[in-house]
Amino acid sequence: MVARDIRERTGLQVFPLFPPRLDMPPGIVSSPEDARYGVHGGEIETSEVLAVAPHLVRTEHLTPGSTRVRELFADKEHLTLEGTLPTAWLTRDLAAEGGVLGDPTLATAEKGEQVLAHVTAKLAAVFAEIASFEF
Repeated sequence: MVARDIRERTGLQVFPLFPPRLDMPPGIVSSPEDARYGVHGGEIETSEVLAVAPHLVRTEHLTPGSTRVRELFADKEHLTLEGTLPTAWLTRDLAAEGGVLGDPTLATAEKGEQVLAHVTAKLAAVFAEIASFEF
């Protein structure tokens, strides 16, 4: 709605962009649960940080995160965290302690490099489409 309002008020073309929705390379996420629920500090985000700034990851503190998100959405067909019908959520709604959703112990720098290369290629294609689009 915000993007639409900006379009209305300014006349600018607005393209809301959510890189996590650009998919992952096949086979990169260790489990279906982490693919669906590991959206904050889990396997993929931690892998990305390990790839670009490993000194920022304190591997001795990595532990699997909250499972509350799985409990809330496991039986939902349409409601999601960030997919088809996303909810407006706060990290504290799902992980009161630590804020981790997913399993960072599964992270590797190699996975992070693969994800970043994949997302970069997808973003390049997205930007090419945006550059050639006009209402």
